Amino acid sequence: LARRLGEAKLHVAAAPLLEAMLPTVRKSQPTLLAGTLGQLVPALQSQRLFREALPGAEELTAHLKQTRGADHPDTLASRARLAECLRMSGDAERAAAELRDCLATH
Repeated sequence: LARRLGEAKLHVAAAPLLEAMLPTVRKSQPTLLAGTLGQLVPALQSQRLFREALPGAEELTAHLKQTRGADHPDTLASRARLAECLRMSGDAERAAAELRDCLATH
């Protein structure tokens, strides 16, 4: 349902569902973690909730680095989203460092 809401650009409705699913996914369905966080972070960003999206963006990036590698396209995209969250949350210095590191990896 959360995926369908996101696809329909109903991020306001999708975000709470995804947030509610996250503890269960972390505990018993870790293979779904990247997909769940990958939907939650943009859902929060679309509502301009960058500070709220930041922990998920950090978790997703760490998870993807570990499971897919630092140079995987999904990891690089996640790092760009993380940099956006950092910048929009007021941490431009850390955002720039993340983007520089991301470009060096690619």
